[in-house]
Amino acid sequence: MLKIKAVIFDLNGVFLHFPRLAGIFQGLQPDNRVISFAESLRKKGIKVFILSNTIISNEYYYKKFPRFKTAVDKAYFSRETGIIKPDKEAWQQILKENNLRPEECFYFDDSITYVNIAKGLGLKSFYFESEEEMEKTVKKLIS
Repeated sequence: MLKIKAVIFDLNGVFLHFPRLAGIFQGLQPDNRVISFAESLRKKGIKVFILSNTIISNEYYYKKFPRFKTAVDKAYFSRETGIIKPDKEAWQQILKENNLRPEECFYFDDSITYVNIAKGLGLKSFYFESEEEMEKTVKKLIS
């Protein structure tokens, strides 16, 4: 069995939630269960990355969450990288910069389009439905 070395999360809809659509920045909330899970993965030596299409104001706001830095090894924001999903280079950049092979990585996103693109690149990719399902999936495949 190949060892999983990294988990890549989409930001909006997985790592962070919008409980209200009106006033997006006032309603943006970190998902503490996902963040705790990401922190536990890091303690096991598994790298945790964020891959997100963002605008500058979103990116600034996300970095203000204090647990963000303890839960994530590196965040790849499209505004910083210049690469926007669904461009395959968005995932390939993470792989290249971190000396990872696709089969060593899990990817979770709430967009089936992005999940399918990542699968096509060889990442073990999953549509994010709930925190419980994500945790079960990861625990089953890394044990």
